[in-house]
Amino acid sequence: MQKAGNLPKQYTEKEKIVAGTDMSNGSAKTQQVETTPTQTTTEKKPTLAELLAMQKAGTLPNEFQKQKAPVEEVVKRESFIHREISEIEEEVSKYGDGREAQIKEENLYYSERELTVLQNMFEFFMKKAPNILSTMFSNRDKAEELADAVLNLTYSKRLALDFVSQMLKEEFETHTDSHSLFRENTSATRVAKSFLAKVGRKYLLDIYKPFVQEIIHSDISFEIDDHRETDKEKLEINKQNLFKACRKLFDLVIDSFDLLPPGVKLLARIFNEYAAQFFGELSDDARNSLTGSFIMLRYINPAIFSPEKYGIVDDPKEISMSGRRNLILLSKVLQNLSNGVKFIQEKEPFMLPLNVILDEYLDKFKRYFRRIVNVAKNFPFVLVVEETAITDMKPIALIHKELCERADEIIGTSSIEISEEFCKYMVSLGKYSDKTHSFGEFKEEIQIKLKEFLIKNKHEAVYISSFSCEINGNKIDGILVVTLHHIVILDQSFNVVKEIHVFDIQNVTSANKMGMSFKLKDGTSLVGETIHPDQIIIAMLRSFKSSFADGVYGFVVDVPSHRSAAFKNVFSLQTFNTCGGFSGIYNAFCTYKKVPINESVQAFIEGTKEGLEGAKELNCLMFNTTDPNNKNDAMSPTEFQPVLSALRTNKYFTKLNIESTSLVGCEEELKKVLEDNETLECIRLNDVGIKEWDTILCAYIEKNKSHNIKEIDLGNNKLESKALASLAQIIVKYQINKINLNHCISNDKSISSFFEGFQECLEKKIHLPLTSLKLEGAKMGNESLDFMTNQFAKIFPNLMELNLSNLDVKNSGEVVNVLKGLNFLVQVDLSGISIGKKTETGLAKIISTLNNLKELRLRNCSIPATVLKEVIENLKSSEVILDLQGMQFDDEGINSLAESIKINKNIISFDISQTNVKDKGLSKILDALVENTVIETLNISKTINGDDTEGLMAALLKYLKKATSLKNLILEGGNKTDQQLGLNMIPVLNSLVKNEHIVSLDIQSQGMGNKGAFALANLLKITKTLQTLKWDQNEIGIFGLRAVVDSMRVNTSVKELQLPILDCRALRVQGKFNDGNKIIGELVKSVQKKGL
Repeated sequence: MQKAGNLPKQYTEKEKIVAGTDMSNGSAKTQQVETTPTQTTTEKKPTLAELLAMQKAGTLPNEFQKQKAPVEEVVKRESFIHREISEIEEEVSKYGDGREAQIKEENLYYSERELTVLQNMFEFFMKKAPNILSTMFSNRDKAEELADAVLNLTYSKRLALDFVSQMLKEEFETHTDSHSLFRENTSATRVAKSFLAKVGRKYLLDIYKPFVQEIIHSDISFEIDDHRETDKEKLEINKQNLFKACRKLFDLVIDSFDLLPPGVKLLARIFNEYAAQFFGELSDDARNSLTGSFIMLRYINPAIFSPEKYGIVDDPKEISMSGRRNLILLSKVLQNLSNGVKFIQEKEPFMLPLNVILDEYLDKFKRYFRRIVNVAKNFPFVLVVEETAITDMKPIALIHKELCERADEIIGTSSIEISEEFCKYMVSLGKYSDKTHSFGEFKEEIQIKLKEFLIKNKHEAVYISSFSCEINGNKIDGILVVTLHHIVILDQSFNVVKEIHVFDIQNVTSANKMGMSFKLKDGTSLVGETIHPDQIIIAMLRSFKSSFADGVYGFVVDVPSHRSAAFKNVFSLQTFNTCGGFSGIYNAFCTYKKVPINESVQAFIEGTKEGLEGAKELNCLMFNTTDPNNKNDAMSPTEFQPVLSALRTNKYFTKLNIESTSLVGCEEELKKVLEDNETLECIRLNDVGIKEWDTILCAYIEKNKSHNIKEIDLGNNKLESKALASLAQIIVKYQINKINLNHCISNDKSISSFFEGFQECLEKKIHLPLTSLKLEGAKMGNESLDFMTNQFAKIFPNLMELNLSNLDVKNSGEVVNVLKGLNFLVQVDLSGISIGKKTETGLAKIISTLNNLKELRLRNCSIPATVLKEVIENLKSSEVILDLQGMQFDDEGINSLAESIKINKNIISFDISQTNVKDKGLSKILDALVENTVIETLNISKTINGDDTEGLMAALLKYLKKATSLKNLILEGGNKTDQQLGLNMIPVLNSLVKNEHIVSLDIQSQGMGNKGAFALANLLKITKTLQTLKWDQNEIGIFGLRAVVDSMRVNTSVKELQLPILDCRALRVQGKFNDGNKIIGELVKSVQKKGL
């Protein structure tokens, strides 16, 4: 019919899904999906070239021809779902239907992303859905194999102990009698046994291998059963042999206690704590014995009974029947000793003589069990395991398969919330049958080479298919791989002959079931033939969806209308995209620009909790470089390009914060952000090194459609006259609220251009809504200063924040006059001014007129003591913030300051850091602050000099004891030892344990060492209010760092944690610590889980 030209219309018409069409999850729920028959590796499969030849000859086998209905038989099961379900639940509920291709699981490959999805899924099970774990392990035939598989999965990311703990807890919850605990081979016992074998394998080999080898390779017999051995003389000899072997084994157990692995001790702690929680009536000795016997019977005894499973014996054939019997008898005695139970006449009368040994060692084992529990109580969690890479895919495939087979049951037996989240994980993972069919198309030798290619190139194969095409005039009968962001074409030698990025694709066409083509944006095309075009397109939609904002693809899918339904309800692999899908788009741009994906960017995005305060700020201060050629900690411009490219279409973030980071080379990306982004309300581009500000600001004026930005911070960038004129135009035209131009204006001509932009407002008497203006360090002449003094109140009557610190003017004292008439000022910064005789009366007088003034900064000012006292006393706000950082005081000045802060008891924040008050002066100030009952923030950093440490500590501890309102304490030390508190930090930290209000703590550079870190760890374990902690440069060693990491695992309050980078670096330089990145990684993860 096709050759004759009379093919029915439905097979010739194409339905185009145009670029820009929203392909997010559609509404079609019932689709007829064409499938290809399951193929096995045992069948001889025709090559693609052979299939094409057969098609032309009209001899194509039935299984490769178009079918009117799916040819794959769907296994019908009774559904567990008896409620209305969502589209994603409906999709996942079918994951267990159908058949998998015959393929060896070890030949499959799971990418790092897929493994992370699985690991996160099981962490979710452990924390929110433990019933799903019970469902998975309900099949006893698979339970042991699954337990090992899940343990391997969780072990690699240090979740194993959490997993085992969860399983043990469930076991405790199901028993009402402690004597029935762990008597059966349950899922919990299997998991615990596997965990102990994994963390304790080396110990078993080192301690028990020589002993077991000696037993199985000797001719000695332990047989004492008179039914098995009738010679009484031999029975006596055998009994003595058994006695001797038992004593040797039991002594080995006791004497090797110090070598017992940390993971074993930790599991003992967890077990003992559960025993106390669920069986509180047990005595300490009974609980310790229960714990000890569990460790013995699930760890050491199995190694004696079945040494071949633990590597103690390489080949089971090494063990003779006599040797096996000897091991059985030894394990019987060890089992009874561990349980504290003697042999009785009714059960095994021939074992009665061994009661002598039990009596001899019973008390010794009780003490041994007690030691295990006591030592484990404070054992640091971080020492349990190291992260390991997963290389064995067979257990991963087993988990994947079981999850798919159980999907319907899990959805039907879970709450809607749990089910929806489970389905998101499953969609991210995909069908097990899809993965097996994808690999199963090829012979085993090709599967193995494919896996090697994927591992080497770190690709995730979303779909794999044979593909025949012509490239550069060469005919290629190769393989097409759909990865997360590319179409990769391999030749038969597994060389990459073509790689197409998703952003380069303009059109994907498949006119029939054997062909498809890719039209690229550069005008070139790739035309090929394949027997799986639909599956390839579906894989592309799944993979590439997250590369575009709002699921609106950047390419066209062009297929006949009768096939288009299959492509309208495709879920993205990236189901957990937060922040408006930023992560997926960022990753895509990284691969497009060939820039490595930055882990700190990923961690920030994935850790963002939508709905929390600050969640809509893209705070690039949290990003660190991964470029080995970058000498700075901040990301390089090349690393920033994908971030800005992703921000261009992002509709989630409303704030952008980039500071002290060079963006030279990112001008075009930044320009595009200001042209296209319609949600940003605040941009902070502080000290980014860019010079083309006029072009960038003009792009915002001319091309941005929404002009939503209300706050602009360009501090510490050099702005020329044109850029400042453009900025003034933006302020006037788009009603900007806040502007930061600190250290931007280097000459009077520039500031004049800026002020000229407001001249029309002055003439037309237009009041601008600007509430904040920062001009720190600006250079200006007398005319500019006069303009501010005489006109600011007219143009900006609502100005609430004004920073005039360190202005480059002839007479800094005259700056005070700018404040006149700005009656709504709440925050004023006059840092750096010098008050002389001509202006010494003016400051206090002007301050007295500012009734709303709440915050006054006078850093590094030169102000007479009497004037400063009058200024402080004239602050009328009920909540005063006073910053005197860097000021210099003589004895009179210190006394005057102490007296004034006694009078003004409304000071809620006081900064006297980096002043010369020294120990004695600081003691006087702290004594004065004792009477202040409202102060929330105190900064006394870098003020001590060691001249009166005893007096200072007495005053500080007295103040901390009575400072019930204190929330923020900044106590950073100096660079020299006498400028640090050292071990005196311990009582300070101990006093803060009792503070129920402390929110922020800065104790950097105090030289407190490991002992101070232990005190800090104790505070972190107890505090329920502390949210921010800075603690670097404290000469802390590996044990102190790990103690803090351990405490952070249980801490529930800290959300912002400074990383101890400098302490880690110091340890690296000393050659004492090679795992700094892992420690930092643990700290980052612990904070992210709490909501940053």
